This record gives sequence, C-alpha cells and structure tokens, in this order.
Amino acid sequence: MAQLREIKNEFEHIPELQSFEETHQIDKIVKTTSLYTIKLISRKDTSDFCREVLLLEHAPAKEMQAYLWVHKVNANDTQIEVMRKINKALERRFDNKGRKHL
Repeated sequence: MAQLREIKNEFEHIPELQSFEETHQIDKIVKTTSLYTIKLISRKDTSDFCREVLLLEHAPAKEMQAYLWVHKVNANDTQIEVMRKINKALERRFDNKGRKHL
C-alpha cells in the first residue's frame, strides 16, 4: 500500500457548496458524527466511482463548512483502509485546529 505524503492542510475549503454539488455526486456516506460527516463522492462527468472525499463540518452553533480531501481514494483500497487514511487525516486536522486555539 502506497503511503500518503503528509501535508500541512489536507483539506481544501469549498466556499460554494451548492456550485460544487452541481458538478459532483454523493456515492456513499461513510461516517457521521455530531461534529462532521464524511462522504465519498465523484464528479458527475466521469465514470470514476468514489474517488474523492468530502468533509462536512457541522459543529454546534456554527455554520456548516465543506472541505475536499486533497488525496484521491485508491480504487484498490478496502473501505477499512480508506477510513483509516481519512481518520488519520482528520486526527491531524483536529489536532492542528486545537493547537491554534491554545
């Protein structure tokens, strides 16, 4: 399994979610918590299925924010492998956000 290179910000903010949803489709919701939802998505104009990851942060008393994971999902990975990679990226993201508030 190829290792993902670690970068400072693995999630790109999507400022206009409605416009983004016009070009992408939700293939599968893989995780929902009280703070965020993870969806596997793909572009509507391609035959690739579940190639990208959408993070929707919906923290209490805040407006929902959407982010696209900068890594593509490897079609050969199992859902468990994909979730491990995403969870590690989320841990880094929330850890970095927590440090900013210290």
